[in-house]
Amino acid sequence: MRTCWQLCLGFVLLTACESPIDDAGDSAATDTSTSTSTSTETGGETPEFAAEIQPILESACLCHFSPANGDDMSAPYLTLNAGVGLGELVGVDAVQVPGMKRVVPGDIQNSYLVHKLRGTHVDVGGPADTDPMPPLLALDETQITTIEAWIAGGAPG
Repeated sequence: MRTCWQLCLGFVLLTACESPIDDAGDSAATDTSTSTSTSTETGGETPEFAAEIQPILESACLCHFSPANGDDMSAPYLTLNAGVGLGELVGVDAVQVPGMKRVVPGDIQNSYLVHKLRGTHVDVGGPADTDPMPPLLALDETQITTIEAWIAGGAPG
């Protein structure tokens, strides 16, 4: 657990001093979290996992990634690395709430991932002694809405 907090703190400190700018003068981090969730709610396209969801997870869920150097993960019960993250989320039982899936395609309310991100996990049977995710720096509303739009759109890969 201590390693997870250290990784998250290191990431926050690293990104707090850095603000990549794209050709239009907009922050690249803002562009990454921008989604089609607004258009999804009005019948638009569903966010793509690799292009929109994976970058959100990579920026915030550091404890759930296998380090390139082969060290052990801080949270090995869920691996979100590219190529395996989708399969670890969609249709997989939530460890903390048996009988509930991490992501149920098309069903935001029954997807435990959303409850962990919004801090409502205890309301659906999650342990009271666990934190919302990510624990150090919560996702912003746009990022959560993008993930919800992806789930509502069927959680495609």
